Amino acid sequence: LGSMAQDSIWRKVQVGLPGACRCVLWPLDAAMDPIQLAPPSSDSLSEEYRARAKEGGAAARACTALTEAENLLEQEELHRALTTSKESLKGFKDAGSAGCVADAARLVAKILATQGKWEEAYKVAQEELTNCRRSGDKQGEATMLLTVADVKWPAGDHEEALRAAEEAQAIFREVTSPKGSKMQALALMTLAWVHLTSDADKEGSVSRAVTAAKRAIVLCQEVSYKKGEAEAAHIRAVALASDGAFGECLRSADEALDLFLEIKDKRRAAIEWLCMSQWHLNMKNPGKAVADAEDALEAIQSIGLAHREPTALLALFRAYEAQGKPKKAGRTVKQSLARFEDSGNKLATAEVLGVLFQVYKAAGKPRDALNAAEQAVSLFRQLNEPGLESKQLGAISALHFSTGAHDKALEAGKAALPLVKQAGTSDAKIELMNALAESYAALLDSRAAMEVAKEMQQHFQDIEDNEGCAAALMTMCSLAMKEENYEEAARAAANAQAIFNEEEDAKGEANALRLLAEVHSRKEEHKAALRAAEQARVLFQDLEDPVGEAMVLYLLAQNAVLLTIREGARVKDNARASKTSREALAKASKTVNVAVQQARDLEEKGHQLLACSLCTLSQVMMLSGRSSDALTAADEGIALFRDAGDTASEA
Repeated sequence: LGSMAQDSIWRKVQVGLPGACRCVLWPLDAAMDPIQLAPPSSDSLSEEYRARAKEGGAAARACTALTEAENLLEQEELHRALTTSKESLKGFKDAGSAGCVADAARLVAKILATQGKWEEAYKVAQEELTNCRRSGDKQGEATMLLTVADVKWPAGDHEEALRAAEEAQAIFREVTSPKGSKMQALALMTLAWVHLTSDADKEGSVSRAVTAAKRAIVLCQEVSYKKGEAEAAHIRAVALASDGAFGECLRSADEALDLFLEIKDKRRAAIEWLCMSQWHLNMKNPGKAVADAEDALEAIQSIGLAHREPTALLALFRAYEAQGKPKKAGRTVKQSLARFEDSGNKLATAEVLGVLFQVYKAAGKPRDALNAAEQAVSLFRQLNEPGLESKQLGAISALHFSTGAHDKALEAGKAALPLVKQAGTSDAKIELMNALAESYAALLDSRAAMEVAKEMQQHFQDIEDNEGCAAALMTMCSLAMKEENYEEAARAAANAQAIFNEEEDAKGEANALRLLAEVHSRKEEHKAALRAAEQARVLFQDLEDPVGEAMVLYLLAQNAVLLTIREGARVKDNARASKTSREALAKASKTVNVAVQQARDLEEKGHQLLACSLCTLSQVMMLSGRSSDALTAADEGIALFRDAGDTASEA
């Protein structure tokens, strides 16, 4: 039973592992990350520079330009904001307004960084930082140090960002003015982002991020800087969410939302609603997630932020999907699609088509989903958006695989692979790798399947993508197990587990340990299987993942039963069984009852797992001399297999 039942579970219960059961990812997934959602934000200097413009003088026009550039940045009109901010910077330099040059240079650099032009942004910041140091302008120096930090942390250079932000914050602390307090608060917010996105000491980093955000909130309150207070409360919410403290996170997000609404900042309020929608989903509260997504969508549409609308539609779809009503999002998505098509906004049209692809797929309409995806690919190609095109091509390949069209999955996947490797995200690459490998495996070409996984593992190593490398190793493990190459499977799973552990990816490590336990089970190394499964269970419990925990409970029980038998236990006579056998049977009895109950609690999603656990319970009962109870458990398991149409397991 063990091997066959495990195969059945791994195929039919979603646990986020490589293979057919994984959800097809849409390119907007990365945009749902609260850090990625964070909008461009100015330092709110408009009031100060508007007053300076009224005073007249040589720099009056530059003051007006800076005010206009800030407003354009807040409206996310980045091209016009950049042009206007550069005019402001030039005007201040021409007028000899040294005290204002740093503010304008910071604005230029921030806009460039928002556009992803990291090197150009850094050059602007570094040049003005040198000028300020040369002239002895300490406040200007602090402004540019903060700018260096704001450019460096999104680009992944946390070490330099941390040094620059700490130095800026120390200088601003000595500036006894409302502007000094405001800039110190901004420095603390930047420090919070640096800590939050750093790979080092994640637990300590989250704590430092929360502390920095709290200090920023206090400073903003002291100078009545409500926008800054709201932004700091949002950062605190993101930090708490990253630590799994969603209740406290949502309270902080509510505070941020109230402040954004008070200052009539619909754009930031909309983004807060989007984040809250995702956090409510994490709290298993899809009703509130729907309400937040609807509020976000309404706000975004009312201020005409077309490029944000597809993300809001995706949030709405996910919330309805969590309610078990994915079709309800369809009407809203189609309305947005028609509007973008009528206005000629091709990029928004393509992105909304991608959301519609998700809706159709969830509704069980693969043909309609494929049609939407192909239209999106065509538009992305016209717009020269290789990253978005590659992700959608990968999704098409995965869709073909999920419908059993393996030849088409291979055709689409092989065509997409070069583009995905060049321009795709890590998630898109993993998704396509799995679709290709599983398609080859389904067509009984195990060699080609393994070659794809190894090719992608090498690619991930070359670009130093550790998470991608671990995912490729997981796929290699699954493929090796299918070929009964258990030594290679064990090496791959162990290496993946080590990488996930180093990256502090608890879910990845839990799944790698579960896979390692399965490999040991196939090799009849039941004690090793039990050790790996116990480790996996602890991680799944910490993650509050009932499906993952139920699966390893089944593995624990099944391996305890097999160890019992191997150590000499027999159905009719256990009197002379070894101590190891008796202990294994006791463990199996305890574990299998928990596994059965946990599978029952999963309701429909746990039926297949429940059937397998009941079969193991039947084995335990037989070995314990309770044949009547064994038959009862077996009969229930058989009925569940029959209902699922799993004739092999039923037999």
